[in-house]
Amino acid sequence: MAAPDVKEFSYAPYVVDYRQLLDAFSDAVIAADATNRIVYLNAAAERLLLWPASELIGKPLTTIIPARMRD
Repeated sequence: MAAPDVKEFSYAPYVVDYRQLLDAFSDAVIAADATNRIVYLNAAAERLLLWPASELIGKPLTTIIPARMRD
């Protein structure tokens, strides 16, 4: 019996939406892309920062870092 062709194998049933997992964390989670733009934050991060995700997504990561700590 020949091994299945890797090109034909579908990973679709195994795809995990990590946002659901991270949203369940009680710890704050903030993710940024390669250009240091915020791409994700969970509800715990919103509570900690007192800032809704809708206002932070796309902003520079330095937005949430106090000026005295940036240098």
